[in-house]
Amino acid sequence: DAHLLLLAQIDVDRDDPYASSDCDTIPMSLAGADLAALRVAVTTDFGVCPVDRKIAELFKRRMKGVGAAFAAMEWETPDFAGVHDVFDAHRGLALLIGHRERYAAHRDKLGPNIIDDVERGMALTADAIARAHIEQQKLYKRFNAFFDTFDVIIAPAAAVSPFPHAERAMMAINGKPLD
Repeated sequence: DAHLLLLAQIDVDRDDPYASSDCDTIPMSLAGADLAALRVAVTTDFGVCPVDRKIAELFKRRMKGVGAAFAAMEWETPDFAGVHDVFDAHRGLALLIGHRERYAAHRDKLGPNIIDDVERGMALTADAIARAHIEQQKLYKRFNAFFDTFDVIIAPAAAVSPFPHAERAMMAINGKPLD
């Protein structure tokens, strides 16, 4: 399913500075994989993401049932120390860039999430932005180094079960409020 999704979505866009020709290397069909050769890391939460207790428990039970299919399976996660600060800085900056003019002209018409993110972006100092970029590079290197030991990482696809569309966002997981 992920392969089909990537085939449908990926393309080179000359207006996107992050686009690449990597899409040319995705095969049209996939060859079978030898699961018995894979070194698998498993995590419910990457050490930094709240996950609904029921989802985590179900995931753990299911992974017990498939662990023997791999060469090795360990409950491990890459080191994501500082990821929330990096995300907040990058998101604030991106939303400030994307919505600054709308915010200035029509703040009263914007949703609370956009307003909050734009205001976070406005509060960033050059030092905070530089620190976020440095920390992002450290995260990137730690994440890549993790795959010197493991071939893949398996985690739940969602932190919570579907919730009513009328709720703009999940406000708490396992009784703990979210930022």
